[in-house]
Amino acid sequence: RRSSDLTLFTPLRSLKDLQLQGNNLWSIPDGAFDQMKGLLKLNLGKNNLNHLPAKSLEKVTKLQLLRLYENKFREIPKAFFHGLSDLVEVGLHQNQIEKLRRSEE
Repeated sequence: RRSSDLTLFTPLRSLKDLQLQGNNLWSIPDGAFDQMKGLLKLNLGKNNLNHLPAKSLEKVTKLQLLRLYENKFREIPKAFFHGLSDLVEVGLHQNQIEKLRRSEE
């Protein structure tokens, strides 16, 4: 399994679009996207992710497009989308999601 060190992208504070699909990523570390406050599009599709920390995107409040397709997710944390009010597209197809819950459950 590959551990993902995304600190390479930390200095890229003006980054708008990050495409990491098809890279055989197994995990995303806490705070990986914290410095990318202007990020609009994030594609993590076609990897081997089965978990994302609940607050992994809380500082990327301008995010409009999130692609998590073709991974191994079984559930999405309740608080995962909190603060992402600009989000207009989410791709979760071809995962192993068994249940979706509303954030107040």
